[in-house]
Amino acid sequence: MNAEHSLPFADVPAGVARILIADDEPINLRVLENHLALHHYSVIRASDGFEALSVIETCGKPDLVILDVMMPRMSGYDVCRTLRKAYSSVELPIIMLTAKSQTEDMIKDSKAVLTII
Repeated sequence: MNAEHSLPFADVPAGVARILIADDEPINLRVLENHLALHHYSVIRASDGFEALSVIETCGKPDLVILDVMMPRMSGYDVCRTLRKAYSSVELPIIMLTAKSQTEDMIKDSKAVLTII
């Protein structure tokens, strides 16, 4: 596993939110991690969808998952579908990030897995 993190979720002090970020672009991971660290969140990074699921299996459920939509091997939508089989949107909030610019495409692709608000 190539997941990088500051602390395993089990070692995070009480009251500190645990966030898992999955993106295949290292610069995106770094930017998100740095921004979240400024606000004192505990962050674990995964470089693809399979790794994100592995992190949750080994480290436990985070408080929030941030997924890139378009990743190799397993898309963010596929990760979201898998997680929704185990956790409701209340139990595990998921934010999807995308470079797609067509709102119609995003809604069509995401209907099965996301609560759109």
